Amino acid sequence: MNPLLERFYQLLPGIYKSYDAIQGEPLRALLALLERELQILEADTDQLYDDWFIETCEDWVVPYIGDLLDAQTLYSRSLRQGQERRAFVANTMGYRRRKGTAIVLEQLAIDISGWHGRAVESLNLLARSPGLTTAVAPIPVTVDLRQSQQLEQFGTPFERGAFTAEVRNRNGGKYTLANVGLFLWRLQSYPLTRVTARSIDLPSQRWRGQCYTFSPLGIDGPLFNQPQTKAIATEPTRAIHVPDLLNRSALLNEIQQRRATRGLSDGKGYFGMLPVLQIFVDGQTDALSPEQI
Repeated sequence: MNPLLERFYQLLPGIYKSYDAIQGEPLRALLALLERELQILEADTDQLYDDWFIETCEDWVVPYIGDLLDAQTLYSRSLRQGQERRAFVANTMGYRRRKGTAIVLEQLAIDISGWHGRAVESLNLLARSPGLTTAVAPIPVTVDLRQSQQLEQFGTPFERGAFTAEVRNRNGGKYTLANVGLFLWRLQSYPLTRVTARSIDLPSQRWRGQCYTFSPLGIDGPLFNQPQTKAIATEPTRAIHVPDLLNRSALLNEIQQRRATRGLSDGKGYFGMLPVLQIFVDGQTDALSPEQI
């Protein structure tokens, strides 16, 4: 017997263990049966605790949690048994907790349409002066022309410039207090592996021989991002989470930051655990590090 499992037997005084060993250990066998029943009771108690949560509960508990949430379509034919029903109840709980927030709109978009989305509140894009009675930080009207990445993002779902409220439109225009815009990416990005780069002929002598396209057809086309999964559902949607065009300024800033830290990073970003771009020179097995690009 495993001494770690004989908790009852180890509690006996040594004299009883000695008498029990002389008689063939019948007491030890009896306590082993009690130990087995105790293990069953402990496992059942642990499972009862796990059944309080949708992530760890048994499959038969999922409908009961769904009834508590009043999930009307829990028994719909479109929801098969198993993980789909569990995920539906878990998402319902998340929607109820974050009801009325922009995060819910983004999650609903991907759940319903399968497209990545980003909800933008126009209020956060309006210029405002510092308040005398509130601690709201002011947003300047002028644009910092030195921030190239911010300039490239104007007119996109990730713009961070300050605008004045539109008053010419009867419906309020795009930049108003009550507007919330939902941007969807219906086109998906598809990865290419070990594609041969092709040189682009440019009229400028300065950049000739230094610019390449990664299209198998030799087309001078843009590169798109492979969406990364959010660490937590409540994390705001950023450009790295959607199949959007790759921003050269964003890639450059990350590479320069990695150079400054000598390659030390937290595993996130475009060149984290799943790099969005890798370059292999002359058919080498290992790709260049992001700092060498």
